[in-house]
Amino acid sequence: MPYPLGSSLWVKCDDGEWWPATVREVETELLLSMGSEYDTCIEFYHDPGNFYPLDSTSGGVRLLHLAVEERDKDEQRLFNVSATKEAVRRLLEERSGTPTASPTEDSQPYSAAEMRYMRSLVDSVSPDSAAVMQNSLKQEGVNISRRNIRRVARKERSSKSKVSRSRTSVEERSTVRLTSSLGSTQSSKSTNPTPPLSCGRSSSSWRRRSGGRGGVEVYGECVFQEAVDAATLDVLRAEVFGNPDRFVLSPLYRFLDVLGAVSIEGESIETTLPSPAAVNEEPPQGFSPSRRVLLVPLSSSSYNHTDGWLESFEFENKRIAMELFVNSLKVVTPPNPSVPSGRESVAVKTTPVADITEMVSGKELFSLRVHFTGLMEDATLWEGYIVAVYVERTGVDLLAERIVSNYHSSPAQREVEGVVDVQVRAVCPITALPLSVPVRACGCEHVQCIELQAVLMHCDRTNVWNCPLCWAPMTPETIAVNYRLKEWLDSNRSRVNKVDFIVETPPGRNLNVVWRKNEPRKIDNIETLE
Repeated sequence: MPYPLGSSLWVKCDDGEWWPATVREVETELLLSMGSEYDTCIEFYHDPGNFYPLDSTSGGVRLLHLAVEERDKDEQRLFNVSATKEAVRRLLEERSGTPTASPTEDSQPYSAAEMRYMRSLVDSVSPDSAAVMQNSLKQEGVNISRRNIRRVARKERSSKSKVSRSRTSVEERSTVRLTSSLGSTQSSKSTNPTPPLSCGRSSSSWRRRSGGRGGVEVYGECVFQEAVDAATLDVLRAEVFGNPDRFVLSPLYRFLDVLGAVSIEGESIETTLPSPAAVNEEPPQGFSPSRRVLLVPLSSSSYNHTDGWLESFEFENKRIAMELFVNSLKVVTPPNPSVPSGRESVAVKTTPVADITEMVSGKELFSLRVHFTGLMEDATLWEGYIVAVYVERTGVDLLAERIVSNYHSSPAQREVEGVVDVQVRAVCPITALPLSVPVRACGCEHVQCIELQAVLMHCDRTNVWNCPLCWAPMTPETIAVNYRLKEWLDSNRSRVNKVDFIVETPPGRNLNVVWRKNEPRKIDNIETLE
């Protein structure tokens, strides 16, 4: 055994961190039974009571020096790593024999908001650059893991609500004493026990948990969460909703502005966000009905918009769900995009939005509450951002007209070329109605066309912008109008229902139309029924 019993060591674990441990005594036969390469047994300070075999000659083991003057620069950094700070505190407390002050909020160099911004920057760069940035932060003792960010945020919220909790505690104790005296008076007057008066709680009280001292029911509170800062809103405007490379909102919405946003970390929260009246001057005739306020879900990882909302599910006979309330009115969130198995890699999805325009009209500020039902221990149900976005709704007719006009202005890019001697049905396969504006995506492998308005409404309803027939991407920029077929349909509208199919021909020649055959029915016998 190269290290004597009781020696303090640094051991590099699977998470990449160096954790403090101490050498423990164990029988040699037991150690060899675990593997011939092991020569030492250790106990970690962050996992007391459990022994682990160790190969002391590996590169992931180094001696821990308690004296500051004996440490080199690399070892000194290990004492300042946030992830292992609690374990280091236990080590120093055990070795010195005197309690060591645990890390406080003041020892945290950055706030949760600053660490989230660091995390978003790391997620936005290449993997190699991200690794360099994370190593630099670790050397400075900054841990930007999502778990640590949540821990720092909880500490900040706890500090902010300390005065509020103490005030509420005094009020509840007074109410309990009053309830007790009233209950004793009522019991002397009537044999039927009177239900105890409820203690005064804020309207943010949500979760109900049984237990506590004396069987008292403890109610978890919906904490107040500050909205994100202006810097984060600028990132959302420029990199998410204003980024032409991101297909976040349905093309039927034109993005105008980001009103506000709040970070969700798996806990019930309440916040206050501005409405359009707070950031825009309302015209005398009021805001246009086409101007809408939407709630948009984004994941915490690179502000991804394709994950959607938390969908409700059953767990241990409990319903787990995320509920939204705007000004105390429940918001109905739409379903997330549904993609068949095997199509996820090619699916072009927009985010499912919740329209809250009517709930916030006439007010400069509105309250948003996010409530999780049936919380699961040690599990984050939903983590991300809920963003209030100001948009203008574009009608399907206007978007369809824009696509057709775009085709007319650039026929060389829009016309389907090189497709001859193939049969095209004059009926839309989605609606089974005669085609009016026949289209298909530029990447479609079939020549059968779809009705333009039908496919726009289908994609907007499902938030999946792919061809319903072959799953080629079908965003407005990739939709190609079959101009020759459209021209023929416009001039033969009264006879379209008599067409069996149309044969494409080379440019300059008329389309070949195959008409349906009208075969008369043959009636063999007629019987009269009385």
